[in-house]
Amino acid sequence: MIYAKKGTEYFLALPAIDATSPASYNSGITPVADAYSKDGAGIWAALVITDPVTEIGSSGVYEVTISASEMNHDKVLVKFAVAGMADDAYIFDLQDKTVDDLNDITAQDTRDAMQLAPTVDSPAAGSVDLSLDNIEADSNELQLNQGDWATAVDFATETKQDQGLALMDDLAIRKNTSGILHIEMVLEADHVTPAVGLTVTAQRLFDNGSYAAVVGTINEVSNGTYRFNYVAADSNGDTVTWKFSSATADDTKITFMTVE
Repeated sequence: MIYAKKGTEYFLALPAIDATSPASYNSGITPVADAYSKDGAGIWAALVITDPVTEIGSSGVYEVTISASEMNHDKVLVKFAVAGMADDAYIFDLQDKTVDDLNDITAQDTRDAMQLAPTVDSPAAGSVDLSLDNIEADSNELQLNQGDWATAVDFATETKQDQGLALMDDLAIRKNTSGILHIEMVLEADHVTPAVGLTVTAQRLFDNGSYAAVVGTINEVSNGTYRFNYVAADSNGDTVTWKFSSATADDTKITFMTVE
């Protein structure tokens, strides 16, 4: 695949590989160009290459110039064949712009293009340019409110400790707030086997108080796992202990500190 600029003359040099001896080039022959073009989703159509294929000296390498009009398609296929030469083919993928064209684009060209009427699936006309202005204005406002970004003077900073505390706060159980907790119950007989089919009761202990029955409900999930749907009243303490009990299972206790 050769990538080239659409509608631009192209000089092509091709070696004539000997059909019977692929390690050699075949000199003194006249390869014939059989060409086709394609645009968009259309079908391939026959294309006439007007420039004859000629040999460069006696090198076995041949040249042909494909004109700008012949290259004015989305894709061009050129096949070369003649007796004594292995068939050879080249496919051109033709683009309106190439990398060289990008070198001529200035910052002002880019900004001007942002203000033009949009094409299909583009942002509204001028919206990108307006967004850039808004970003600049917002950045200036942030710097005004938060301090000097270049020197970090008066800039709001956050330490690793701050981040750790914030993470702990996110993971903690909040005081006087409802939620869900999953617990594991194991048999009292061996302290290992998951206890299934239990009727589990729970008590709560707040700070310096005494145990009292929880208000929330407890239901089995599966294989010794139970779900405690606690209500706000079950977590209304700074330090909270939950004790889960059943006749044939070990008690499970969980103690934690709540956050506001």
